[in-house]
Amino acid sequence: MADEPQPGKTGLGPCILIMDDDAVLAEQWRAALAAAGCHVTVSHSATEAVAVVEQEHIDLVIIDLLVRTPDNPGAEGGLSLLRALRFSTERKLRTLKIIGVSGYKPLGKMGLAKQLMTEFGIEGFLSKPFESSDLVKLAAKTLAGPPRL
Repeated sequence: MADEPQPGKTGLGPCILIMDDDAVLAEQWRAALAAAGCHVTVSHSATEAVAVVEQEHIDLVIIDLLVRTPDNPGAEGGLSLLRALRFSTERKLRTLKIIGVSGYKPLGKMGLAKQLMTEFGIEGFLSKPFESSDLVKLAAKTLAGPPRL
């Protein structure tokens, strides 16, 4: 309904987009974030995620950085989404707060996560597996931080 208040804009809680190909994990994270008062949308592809952030108010995007998605089966679906957001001509997309997640162990161990955080301005990173409560804490910390310029 057009008359209903939009989450994130009226104090109903922040709006978060999760992009991950693992539907079970994405649902666990969605439920934990929703229990913490967030409005959560789940996407399973970079193309779908870009459409969501273009059409809806989103405060934070959680991206599985090396996800294989139908629109990018080469294990770079998450990275393609990250690039699409950070290099967009739309300020709204460039300034979104982002948390990266990955189950690819070398990403965290070899400092690649830190490199991505520096190069692409990712506000946080979690290495899978992690507890949903850790994601909720990092999301709260990220959302409370200063806005991206």
